[in-house]
Amino acid sequence: MFYNSKKLIDEKVLQQYFFEKFMLANAQEMKSLLPAKYHALYPDIRSRKGLQPEVALGGVTNEKIHKTDFVLYPTSSASKRLNIEIKWKKDDFETWRYPYYDGTYNDGFVVCLGTLGDRNDDKINGTDIPVIYLDRHDFEQWFILNAQTIISQALSNKLGVSPIRLTGHKYWVVSVGNKALDHYINFGRKNFIWAFRNNVSPCNIMKILEGDYVIFFNLSYCEPGRMLVPNYTNKNRIKPTTRGGQVKSGDIRWAIGLADVYQVKKGYHLNFGNSPLYSGFETKNWDKRPDTKDYTQYISFYNNSNNTDNFQYRWPDNTNKVLPRELFPDTDANLRELVLAFSQSFNHVGDAKEISFSSFQAFMQLLHAVS
Repeated sequence: MFYNSKKLIDEKVLQQYFFEKFMLANAQEMKSLLPAKYHALYPDIRSRKGLQPEVALGGVTNEKIHKTDFVLYPTSSASKRLNIEIKWKKDDFETWRYPYYDGTYNDGFVVCLGTLGDRNDDKINGTDIPVIYLDRHDFEQWFILNAQTIISQALSNKLGVSPIRLTGHKYWVVSVGNKALDHYINFGRKNFIWAFRNNVSPCNIMKILEGDYVIFFNLSYCEPGRMLVPNYTNKNRIKPTTRGGQVKSGDIRWAIGLADVYQVKKGYHLNFGNSPLYSGFETKNWDKRPDTKDYTQYISFYNNSNNTDNFQYRWPDNTNKVLPRELFPDTDANLRELVLAFSQSFNHVGDAKEISFSSFQAFMQLLHAVS
């Protein structure tokens, strides 16, 4: 190429790659992304609370304030937070940053892009700061697969335009469980924002972009518990329960008692701060510290009253309206797909599940048809 510079691919892209690799990793994969000396602190994926990007750290070296690329927070307060610096190669790691990783101010490690011969027991020269190497070829493949998204996001940030996909908008369902219903009614619904707990994998929710549509639903009842299945024509059809039992289709009852549809204003983003908008899901006795925050993953929405989009819908207040199982026959492929997504979100702590546009349309027709 006529323009040969490592700046052609910004370091932020490598940071995004590491974030996805780490947060989507299973226990064994996570260990490969952590120095061996920290394996005991983070033995499994339940021990990681989350990665906070671009954190300004206390302590001053040569009158410079250091902003680390990530802080890894543990689930247990008895464990240790770690600073993580991402570099193309370890020689790019400046000496004035060392105290934030060698135990002087904080502990941490450096992550670089690997080349043939690099080993993961390496250290920054003259220090005890570990170096972890990412697989170069895996990064190349990830970049190829995500190039359009990366370009779209970069242009969005530079030009102030909405990011777009080659495939257009996506459509999602999110279950609001009974324990989360108070959060939804009294904060999320009023402020057009939703938070996912730290224990919800970002695998699906990180794909939610501005312009997508999300159906939030809460079940009025579901009997037996968690048996969220379509209305089968054969009432004698046997369905296994999660506890090894069996139940006839005719004995299953459920109904949606709340459903809102929003267009996404700001897609998946992280916030470890304590502003009113980003602390409303925390407990009243939260101490305002990022490492004790339970909700750090967010999406926000357009206010229905300010948006004429016909695809948005707000469930009426003070109504007895319900959408019972009988409205979701298994003979309708679109509604069958929809109920499957409902069930997956309902049974996976409110994770977002994607549906097709045709299933989304089928649900919108139901919402407007039932008074």
